[in-house]
Amino acid sequence: MQPTLTNTSASILVIMMAMGTFSLSAQKLITKTMVVDFYSTTPIEDIKAHLEDGLGIINTASNKAVFQVKIESFEFEKALMQEHFNENYLHSVRYPKAIFSVTIEGMEDWSNQGEHAVNLVGDMLVHGVTKSINVPATIAINQAVGMELTANFTIKPEDHGIEVPSLVVAKIAESIDIHVKATFK
Repeated sequence: MQPTLTNTSASILVIMMAMGTFSLSAQKLITKTMVVDFYSTTPIEDIKAHLEDGLGIINTASNKAVFQVKIESFEFEKALMQEHFNENYLHSVRYPKAIFSVTIEGMEDWSNQGEHAVNLVGDMLVHGVTKSINVPATIAINQAVGMELTANFTIKPEDHGIEVPSLVVAKIAESIDIHVKATFK
């Protein structure tokens, strides 16, 4: 029997290839359990979604990183919201993943424990549209626990070609708040 790659292993391999080749001496930090929450609020309705299976890899020698989420992994409080999100807005069959490829600016010494304010500067691919983005983030390094990255930012659906039908435009905010938390070991 020939060995096969799981979807997670294949995705990590694709992420590593997208980052280019790594030096053998470079440390690669990996997570398969990145948490992403998003929140949209309007006077009519709040929309919240959550996932816990985002992937990420950081090359500490080059300060390059790639983060990836499966769109269908987002879970909503209401099944109908989740269905509409996947079928009518993000078209997750056609665009199954969101990818954020960045350079981590402001991180000079990965062995320095404590909290570090950094910027994630790069490109975000959502719904087939790539946009440049600069996201402030915090990296907390603790040798006993590992490295944790957190970031809060907003995106606009229109920036990624996501159309909101006029019948529901009052239910979906112009900006979506995103919170990311990833622990790397």
